[in-house]
Amino acid sequence: MNDLSSLLQYRVAEAGDIPVLHALIEQSVRGLQAGDYSPEQMDGALGTDRDESLLDPKTDAAKIRAFFVHPEWALRGIGSRILELCEEAARAEGFTRFEMGATLTGVPLYRRWGYAELERIELPLANGASLPIVRMTKAV
Repeated sequence: MNDLSSLLQYRVAEAGDIPVLHALIEQSVRGLQAGDYSPEQMDGALGTDRDESLLDPKTDAAKIRAFFVHPEWALRGIGSRILELCEEAARAEGFTRFEMGATLTGVPLYRRWGYAELERIELPLANGASLPIVRMTKAV
C-alpha cells in the first residue's frame, strides 16, 4: 500500500462539487464493488436515497455515511483518512458512538478501524434488486 493520504488536502464538499462527485461515486462503485455486487445491485444502489434527518448526540449514534475513493487511488490510505475525519467531526459535535451500513467491500476497512458487525441485512432497491450490507458500530 502506498499511503498518500497525508499528502492530500481534505475539505467538506460544496454544492459546486456535486457533478464531479456524482462521476466519482459511479467510478468508485463500479470499479471497487464489482467483486461483491452484481451490475443490477450497483445500478440500484447508485439511485438510493439517504435519510437526511438530524441526529441528537445525546441519544443517537453518528451515522458514518458513504464515502468514495477513485479506483486508481484505492488502497493508499485515503479511505482511512476520510473515515478518521468523519469520526473527528462527529466527536466534535458530541457523538460517542458511530454506526454505518457498510458495503461488503468496505467491511475490512471498518473492522481495521474498530467497527463491530451488528447484523447483515438486505437493503431493498428501487429497481427491485436488494443490496447486502453490514450494519456496523463503534463506541468512542
